[in-house]
Amino acid sequence: LIRDQPFAQLDRADAPWPRAEGRDTRAKGLTFRGYSLMSEQRRPIFDYQIGSTLRVADYAEPVAGALPSITRQLQIRGNGEVWYLAAAADSIIEEEGGYNIVGSMLRVSFPELEAKPMIRESGGRKELLIRLHVKDETILKQRYEWKL
Repeated sequence: LIRDQPFAQLDRADAPWPRAEGRDTRAKGLTFRGYSLMSEQRRPIFDYQIGSTLRVADYAEPVAGALPSITRQLQIRGNGEVWYLAAAADSIIEEEGGYNIVGSMLRVSFPELEAKPMIRESGGRKELLIRLHVKDETILKQRYEWKL
């Protein structure tokens, strides 16, 4: 699984995803605003800003079940359009309501998502992208399941 910044404001669907270059690994167009701790479990909620119009609260919660999994919840507030990079890898396969990240034991899915994620080829890799139109508030949930 390739790690890149989670959000970008792209001009068009085929625009390249912003990548860190050289020693500068900072995200492009994102500003980290700190974190707080949630509930008695003291799980972190990360806060960042996308451009000048969108704010994100980002946190993960474990999910009970036979296989290990977590749900990442992204609460995006403001108004505007943004793209979410859900995964990037050599190969991503859509299967049974989710996406298998080939070469890893990871499967991702999006409970409650109305938009259809797209898989595209870019820069020698596959990218799983979701285009979000935010009006006041959008919540995106991404489930990560490990296939053991």
